Amino acid sequence: LQHLLTRLNVSTVLLVTRLVLLEQKVLFVGSSVAMLTSACEAFSSILLFPLAWVHCYNPLLPSTDYLATPPPFLFGCLREIILKEAGLQKVHLLRENMRKSS
Repeated sequence: LQHLLTRLNVSTVLLVTRLVLLEQKVLFVGSSVAMLTSACEAFSSILLFPLAWVHCYNPLLPSTDYLATPPPFLFGCLREIILKEAGLQKVHLLRENMRKSS
């Protein structure tokens, strides 16, 4: 919890806590597996005590495919995965546009 609080400012901690309490979708993006895991754990259990997060929870997503799930979620995803998959989506969109214009 200490590492998380030193990295995030108070307004960000309060905003994420509010989103979690309102059962909104929350995605943490970072370059460190340890930071993602600690952030997700902190907001899913420590900062919600005595409440508990009962919705979709995964501190380390393998891909961004899960971001389309309809229920509220609390996920963590590495920045590399998001950038890689965003680049792939751009390539697919470019190919589709080229096919349509042909």
